[in-house]
Order: sequence, then structure tokens, then C-alpha cells
Amino acid sequence: MYTFKTTIGICGIEWNEHGITRFEMCTKKRGTAAKPPAWVSQAAKRIANHLAGKNDDLKGIKVDLSSSTPFTKKIYAALRNVKPGKVVTYGELSKKA
Repeated sequence: MYTFKTTIGICGIEWNEHGITRFEMCTKKRGTAAKPPAWVSQAAKRIANHLAGKNDDLKGIKVDLSSSTPFTKKIYAALRNVKPGKVVTYGELSKKA
């Protein structure tokens, strides 16, 4: 897991060759990968900026959903279409999926 500082605390990213497989808001720093690929570092920077209030839709960040269920994939697809700064309930999101 690659960990990085944000305005809300330490966050972490795990990945494989297909995309990000896990994002975590950590309570304390965990082991950090020696050096993540450039696209993971860029994703971490975008996430940190977003959490600092610089709205970013985070589209274009590769996410590996291959181990997700078909319904979960639909939820994530719907969630990625929610504009930055907007609030959506899980019920609303499931209706969009």
C-alpha cells in the first residue's frame, strides 16, 4: 500500500496493472511501497487536492473492478458520474445503477 498525507489524514492506495484496487482513509500510516508507478502518484496527488477542497471529478483514474459483482460495478459507474461537491444517498445511487 502506498500511503500519502492529505488534509484529512493519511490515505492509502493499492493497485495492480489494471488500476487501483483499494483506497483507504487510514487511521495511522502503514507500510509504503518503495516507489509507486507515476499514474498512482498522480492519482494520489489528485485525491489529496480534491480532499483539500479543489474539486476534481477524479475521472481518468484507472480503477480495477474485476473482482466486484455486476451490481457493485453499476454502483461504482453511477458514483463516478456524481459531480464533485454533490451529495447522493446510497438509495439514490442504487436507483441510478
